[in-house]
Amino acid sequence: MTVPVSQIYDNAGLLLLAPASTSPNLTKRNSSFIFRNIPSDEQIGARLAQYAREAGYHRVAIYYSGDEYGRGLANAFEEQANLAGLKIGDRRSDFKGRADVQRMADKWELLDVEVVLLATNAREGIRFIRELRASGFDKPVIGGDALDNDQFVSSGDFVEGTVVVSIYHPDVIHHSDTDSSLNTQFRQQFREKYGTEPGKWAAQAYDSLRLLADMIERAQSRNPKEIAKQLASGHPWEGVVGRRSFDANGNVEGMELVEKQMRGGRFEIIGHSLLDLGA
Repeated sequence: MTVPVSQIYDNAGLLLLAPASTSPNLTKRNSSFIFRNIPSDEQIGARLAQYAREAGYHRVAIYYSGDEYGRGLANAFEEQANLAGLKIGDRRSDFKGRADVQRMADKWELLDVEVVLLATNAREGIRFIRELRASGFDKPVIGGDALDNDQFVSSGDFVEGTVVVSIYHPDVIHHSDTDSSLNTQFRQQFREKYGTEPGKWAAQAYDSLRLLADMIERAQSRNPKEIAKQLASGHPWEGVVGRRSFDANGNVEGMELVEKQMRGGRFEIIGHSLLDLGA
């Protein structure tokens, strides 16, 4: 919904800072009022392809949901995977049930698929992995940040080993000492208030509000045009999720991505790296 709504904001001269919209189409309007405070599907897909190559995989199958998110992430991954020399053995979407997944699994076994890229939301991802494991296919699964939520974590043992590329983990130590101290303080306050660890959306909401407040202070104005100028200035800003700035199109850059794996019923960090600005 953010993409069509952004047109209304742009036409009205209102500022939009999107903390959760990953669609590449959001920032293709060449607007000075639209900003994305999260990596796009293109950037996440590129990092997933890099991870697959670094992990030593050669032949990949892609499963995606037939919506904007699924197609966007699958397309970005496939493009970067081809550039990295990976072989896309198969690409499928919108499974109907166990028999459908069984046919996919049988084909992937014959094709010697080594890893499956899952480009879908957590609900469909859980259903798909459950059926995939029931079919006897035990190869690794990797996916995007849509799988990074409590629903996926608590779904069952069959998601163990799944690797996701996301934007936040409370244990991450950022490249910037300032970022890390901000995260430590935020994490402590969140646990004291809610009795649990913060997730990526809590961190994103916190950072987005602080970012807007800081830009208003820098601009010494609440005028959307003046705030947008500050966001587009290229000066880095440090938050709980890490340091970032914005490019000429309103896309976030210089942000860290976190690789996490399901181990023992929780996501554990297995790596993190700066966002590839060429993605």
